[in-house]
Order: sequence, then structure tokens, then C-alpha cells
Amino acid sequence: MKKIIMPLFVLIILMSGCQNTSTNEPMPQSLMVNNVTFDQMKANESKKELMKMNEIIDVHAVSFEDKIYVAPKVKQFSRFRLKEIRKEGFDKIKAQYSEDEIHVSTDKKVYMELEKLEKEMKDKSLKEKDLKERLKKIEEYMKG
Repeated sequence: MKKIIMPLFVLIILMSGCQNTSTNEPMPQSLMVNNVTFDQMKANESKKELMKMNEIIDVHAVSFEDKIYVAPKVKQFSRFRLKEIRKEGFDKIKAQYSEDEIHVSTDKKVYMELEKLEKEMKDKSLKEKDLKERLKKIEEYMKG
């Protein structure tokens, strides 16, 4: 009797530990930036468009003048297809804003830098000169 109960008990514990309790819908963690000084409408629309993609968990974006900088956070398993995801994201944004210069990067450093920049823009503690310098540095990160 003990020989049957012990493996059955172990099996039940293993089965209960392997249940997938996550939902299919990713929860966007990024905040929409509404800044009077720097219009972020293009960046916010780009975020909404990329969040429709199944592979993307979160997106940070900043737009300034005629440039849009976007850094999506990709699901762990989808990181094997980063090049395809970047191209698909770029194409979606380019279709919406064909006249603008689009920069899309799945690099985690760029993602963190854009996140910091968004927070500073939201707090309105950023000047135009500083924004230009930071975006220039982020663009260099994106090029490699």
C-alpha cells in the first residue's frame, strides 16, 4: 500500500506545481507620457501598435521632432527571433509614420535608457538640449 501511495503523492505534487496560472494577455507596464513641452503622441501611438504583437511584453518610446525611438521588451522565448520582431515592429510604425525617421531596438540597455528618459519627461525635469544629447547617445547604442 505504501508503495502505491508515495509515488501517487509525488505525482500529485509535481502536477500541481506545473500548472500555468499566467494569462495570455500581457500587462503593459509602461506609462503613456503626456508632456506639454515635448509632444509624445507619435511615441504613444507607436507603443499601442507594438503592444498588439504577441511577442512583446512592454514598450518604451520617445519621439522628438521627426524621429521616433522605440524599445520593446520581448518575451523570453521570443528572443530567438529578435531580428524578425524588430523588422515587424519597424514596418508597423513606418506604415503609420512614413515621413519620420524610426529607430527600433530590442537591446535591454536601450530599453532601460528610454524608460529613464520617459520618466524624466513625465516629471518635466528635462530640457530640450539634454533631451537631444540623450537621444543622440541612445541612437549610438542602437547602432551598436
